[in-house]
Amino acid sequence: MCGIVSTPLYQIFIDVRHVCCFRLGSSKCYCSTVQVLTQSDLFSTLRRPSSVGLSEWQVDIHAVKRVAHVVNGTWRVINAGGRDTGRTHAAGMAAQVLEVPYEAIIPRRGDTSNLLVPVCASFTHVAFSTFRLEPQYAIFGVAAGVAAVHSVEAQKRSSHASVHDVNISAVQEDLQTLGQLLHTASPASDRFVCALGQCIGVGSHGVFANSSCDGTCPPLAPTRWLAQDCCGIWSRTGNVLTATTQTWLKKSTVDSAQLPPAEKMSVNPGAKCIDASNSTVPGTKTYLFCTYNGYH
Repeated sequence: MCGIVSTPLYQIFIDVRHVCCFRLGSSKCYCSTVQVLTQSDLFSTLRRPSSVGLSEWQVDIHAVKRVAHVVNGTWRVINAGGRDTGRTHAAGMAAQVLEVPYEAIIPRRGDTSNLLVPVCASFTHVAFSTFRLEPQYAIFGVAAGVAAVHSVEAQKRSSHASVHDVNISAVQEDLQTLGQLLHTASPASDRFVCALGQCIGVGSHGVFANSSCDGTCPPLAPTRWLAQDCCGIWSRTGNVLTATTQTWLKKSTVDSAQLPPAEKMSVNPGAKCIDASNSTVPGTKTYLFCTYNGYH
């Protein structure tokens, strides 16, 4: 059923299911939102000014049915379609960070009033397969809750106000105060430090304001990267780090979602990076310098 955030006079409905809420007085389950995100959006670096959160996952569509099929001369029952077949995704289908706009979680004005949809947000079938995960539900549940509060306040000032009339800048400010990331390319590495003789980005906590650390130490070479050695992301054999999952190599300790493409590189499971220092970067607990030449 739908969750309700309410005051004595105002009600905002938040859909907390995997499908949209039923319209009142109708047996049909349907929501037409302001903006629909499609498969092409998954590979876009477009900055969305009204973003209320970030979503990241690969295209992940499960099998659609079980069928009888001849495999190596023997009839077997197998999964048809989706990743359950064991097929790998195309190279172009790597996970991307997507800015999700506020318009993707609200209905069109005049269609349904005071409805926020953080779970079944407005995506096509393929695009939604990158969104349908618990972390995204939590992220956009927070966004919907904050927007609901602002909508209630707007309705106190005008009885005709709805979720469409919130001040999105004020919603974003509250979300950022809570620690929510909204955009993929800000602030990138705006401060730097010298570590083991090399200049690396560290967000807002560094000493220098440029990637050459004012000439005190050189920037990282094109093949030199930072690898986050934690959580089983990398396995080690001698000085060779091998990625156990799809992950990022970076020029900075800033979260990968906030780094521009020039400061990060996605690598697939099996990618190898040579750790020359065999010690963590000073000032960090988990980052290592390593050299990556695109080999496996």
